[in-house]
Amino acid sequence: MQSSVYKQYALRMLSGKWGISLLVVLTVMVIQAMITTRLDLSTNDPEVLMTSVALLYGATVLLAPIELGKNWVFLQVAKDEKPKFGLLIEAFGSLKEYSRAVIYYAVFYLGLNVLMLFLIVPGVWFYLTYRITPFIMRDEPDLSAFQAMRKSRLMMKGHKQTMLKLFASFIGWYALVLLTGGLAYIFVTPYLQTAISGLYLEMKASYLAKQAFKILFFLFRCIRMPLFRLFSGNRYRFRLRIALCEQCVRNINGFLFYKWIEVFQ
Repeated sequence: MQSSVYKQYALRMLSGKWGISLLVVLTVMVIQAMITTRLDLSTNDPEVLMTSVALLYGATVLLAPIELGKNWVFLQVAKDEKPKFGLLIEAFGSLKEYSRAVIYYAVFYLGLNVLMLFLIVPGVWFYLTYRITPFIMRDEPDLSAFQAMRKSRLMMKGHKQTMLKLFASFIGWYALVLLTGGLAYIFVTPYLQTAISGLYLEMKASYLAKQAFKILFFLFRCIRMPLFRLFSGNRYRFRLRIALCEQCVRNINGFLFYKWIEVFQ
C-alpha cells in the first residue's frame, strides 16, 4: 500500500485528538531536554565524552517507560480510541511493565548503536525489524520483551520496505522541522507516530490472517485422508480436494476483508 494511505489515515485519526497528542510530545521533549542539557557531549576530553554518553544511554534506558508510553498513546489514536495521558507513565506503575520496557529499549538502543557504528544498512534493518515491538507489548501484555521482539521480527517480514518508504515520505516534513528550528517537530511527531501505528494495525491483521490460513490448512490436511477414503475414484478425490481448497480460500478472503474494514473503516 502507498505511504499516502497511511498518512491520510493518520490525519483522519488525529482529528479531534491533536491537543493530547501535542501535550504528550511536549512532555517527552521536556524530559529529554532535562537529561541532555546536563551532559557535556561537546567536550574534547575522551573520558568525559564517554562518561556523558554512558550516562545518556543509562538515563534513556531507565526512562524507557516514557518512550514506551508515547508509542502506546499514538496506538490508541490509530485505533480511534480516546488517548489517555496516563499511558505515558503507566509502565512505571508495574514492575513487570517497567522491566519489559527497560529490557526492550536497552537491547534496542544497544543493538542499533553498535550496528550504526559499522554500517548504516544493518542498523536500518535492525531498527525496522523491531520498531513495532512497543505496539505488540501493548496488545499482548503477557509476552516478555524478547518474545515481543521475536514476534516483531516475524510480523515485519515482507513489510520493511513499506515502513522504509513511509519514513522516506516524511523527509520533506523533517526538512520543515530544520527550517523552523525544531518548532514543527511537535506537529510532525504525532503525524508520523500515528501513521506508523496504522501500518502496524494493517500488519497485525495480515499476520492474523496468515495464522488463520495455517490453521485451516492444517485442518484440511487432517481431514483430507479420512474423507478421501470414502471415495474410490480419483475423479471424486480431485473434486473434493478442489471444493475444500475453494472453501479455505473463501474463509481467508472473508477474514482479510473483515480485518481490513476493522482497521480502515
